[in-house]
Amino acid sequence: RRVLFRSLWIKNPRKHKILCEGTRSGLFIRQALIHEQIAGTKPRKLRQLRRLGRCFNLAAIFDNLNTLHFDGLCDAKVGWSPKPVSRGRRSIRLGSYHVEGNYILINPVLDWERVPLMVVEGVLLHEMVHWKLRDTLSGGKRRKLHTGQFQELMERWPDYEECEYWVKNNASMLIRRRNFLSKNKRR
Repeated sequence: RRVLFRSLWIKNPRKHKILCEGTRSGLFIRQALIHEQIAGTKPRKLRQLRRLGRCFNLAAIFDNLNTLHFDGLCDAKVGWSPKPVSRGRRSIRLGSYHVEGNYILINPVLDWERVPLMVVEGVLLHEMVHWKLRDTLSGGKRRKLHTGQFQELMERWPDYEECEYWVKNNASMLIRRRNFLSKNKRR
């Protein structure tokens, strides 16, 4: 099935790849807007999430944070992101919460001995707060992500400022690590 999208032809909508019209080699471009353009496609089912990393056990960290901050109510699945890491960007996404599948993915770049446990906890807690506020909507149908209530919940965590400071000061190191990991995955 093909769908016309701004002079682009979508091939294989399950993988969200777009084939540019008029290119000989068929340049593939990823675009997030495809979800809105393709009717009837469902999000991919996620395989078993890898929770045990080389340095950190996300299951143990999640259970600890869930007990301390959410009274054990957070039922989201959690794991290290299985997706290949993109290169060439000057920013990095450390974690994400997916409402439709109720799961949290943490960037594997954080599974490194140079990253303090506090940072992994901070990123995971950040995504768990997204889980807690998942039904918060703005005036329209869009979800509000970082509201005042969100900031208030995050600031209750004692290591919040220290974690933010570490991430801000070490972002370039994490980006270099991401690029290194993605380079080695291609080989």
